[in-house]
Amino acid sequence: MSAIVFSPVFTQKLFSSMPDLSRKRERERLAVRHTPYFQRIGRGAFLGFRRGPDTWSARFRSRDGKQNHKFLGGPLEFDEAKRQAETWIAKLAGSALRGVKRATVREAVDAYVADLRRHGRVDTARGVESRFGTVLYEDLLADLDLECVTRDDFLEWRDRLLEGRQPRTVNRHARSVRPPSTKRSNSAMSEIRRPGG
Repeated sequence: MSAIVFSPVFTQKLFSSMPDLSRKRERERLAVRHTPYFQRIGRGAFLGFRRGPDTWSARFRSRDGKQNHKFLGGPLEFDEAKRQAETWIAKLAGSALRGVKRATVREAVDAYVADLRRHGRVDTARGVESRFGTVLYEDLLADLDLECVTRDDFLEWRDRLLEGRQPRTVNRHARSVRPPSTKRSNSAMSEIRRPGG
């Protein structure tokens, strides 16, 4: 009996094509089908949504390779379905799943600096901490919830940075805060780098 081996490209396409079930509008756009659409919520753990009856399920592959399924029921919001799935999976696995910690911009930056230090990048961490201390820690943006920060919040932050600074200095500061996923020029966040223009 031979094993099926998937190429990394196939696997990447498979997981990148998974819908974001946390967004109601994206769930509404899914085609009605018998099998659920799944979203990964942890290692070997998936939350499933079945379009049509709009029901939720959970799937978990244990260490021994056994696939476990649980029907979570009907009209639930994403957060409630995910909480039920994580609770069930935690009981099944015998340990809690690591979830996304909802935090402020300041806490996210502090976690980033701590991660740099943990990986031995002490000088980089010191520089990042210094720059963030100058342009972010004393600003209103630092205390906003990370999930609630909008593009407009960053644009307003950029405008506050312009007071008493050269545009190229503001560009340098804005690039240090910009997430890595926004390096493409067609990104909405790319406007943050262009003060006055």
